[in-house]
Amino acid sequence: MPSVLVVDDETGYRDMLAEHLESRGYEVQTAASGRAAIDLGVLYQPDVLVADWMLKNHIHGLHVSDVLRVANPEMQTVLMTGFPSSDLKWEARQREVFSFIEKPFEPEELEHSVQEAANAEAPVARKAEIAILEVDAEGVVHYTNPTARQVFGQSSTGSGGATLADILHLDEALELDEAVDYWIMVKTSSDDANVWQLRAQKLRGDNRRMVVLRRQGKQTHVSNAVVEMLLGYRESGSTAWPFEGRILAVDGTAMLRKAFVNQIEHVGGGCYAAATPPEALRLLNSDDGIKYVLHEFEIDDFDTPESINSIQAARPDVMIVGTSDEPRRKHFAVLNVDRFVKKPWTVKELIEAIMGRFGDCTECGLLLPLRRPGPDEQGRSWECAVCGSLYNAVLDDTFPEHLHRNARRRREPSS
Repeated sequence: MPSVLVVDDETGYRDMLAEHLESRGYEVQTAASGRAAIDLGVLYQPDVLVADWMLKNHIHGLHVSDVLRVANPEMQTVLMTGFPSSDLKWEARQREVFSFIEKPFEPEELEHSVQEAANAEAPVARKAEIAILEVDAEGVVHYTNPTARQVFGQSSTGSGGATLADILHLDEALELDEAVDYWIMVKTSSDDANVWQLRAQKLRGDNRRMVVLRRQGKQTHVSNAVVEMLLGYRESGSTAWPFEGRILAVDGTAMLRKAFVNQIEHVGGGCYAAATPPEALRLLNSDDGIKYVLHEFEIDDFDTPESINSIQAARPDVMIVGTSDEPRRKHFAVLNVDRFVKKPWTVKELIEAIMGRFGDCTECGLLLPLRRPGPDEQGRSWECAVCGSLYNAVLDDTFPEHLHRNARRRREPSS
């Protein structure tokens, strides 16, 4: 029978689905998170992935599918979701998801979807452009994906090679330790000596490592974000999403929604998108992991003040960040939305807005080293050193000291 990996962060739901499929003869493994699903699935190589779209960290079901299909391009994906939005359906088609199954559903419905996926033709053939191996402390290879087997075939020992030393020129112990932190260059032990980039990662709870090889200088459809999720690292020096909660982008333009999601996911954040305020409310009510909403002011046929009020009433724990042209900042302020990023924004600007930094003065554009008071802080009256605009704020001492002169404490009038 086909092998299945079931990924859902609700323990009872996950166990129920696994037990039902096992009772029908399927070989089943389970994972409670996107990270765990990737770590298990790369080596387990399921025929069918059954994944919930909304998982409780930034790695959601589509991410798991993307990463596992790098290791095994023939894997089929069945996506479970309680929110089959038009954006999600479009993304799933682009990523060749076999089918949707909308929650709630009966176990028999899932069984039918899994059976159809297992019997269907493989997704459109894509060469697995990344070689993945599992090696032990002595460099003995215990697992290879199809591309890794091709690398073995190109080596001087051919497909009979059993260790990394049989296929690559490297000092295993030393260089694999280095490759945990950054990419290293290696050559195959063959006459043409193909050049590869190598990265390694220790597998959790074991003395084995996952080794990833990608061709040096060759264009690939596999993004850096997918490789980062595969290995569980982030490139040093890159902007990182510093918040635990996910963000929901509400915008009426499909191209902008996709751009927003890509920008947030690129820095390691979890991001969903909604085309309309009603879609946004449905998402907010179904996922308490959403802690931030990025809301455009002008969405055709919808009243933005009404949308903001509805979100504030339904999820008072959520922080709303307005986005639009600069004049709209004041319109959001009237709605008690004091976080704002002007379009087009950068991820750094969005992070600073969520952190409460004022950024540029709203009147003259001078960078202000001020932020909004936290829950246990007392704000004071500050003014812009150039134009005198007033702010109730605290000094943000993470700014360089020479910028502190851009704001000055306003003297209270004497009584």
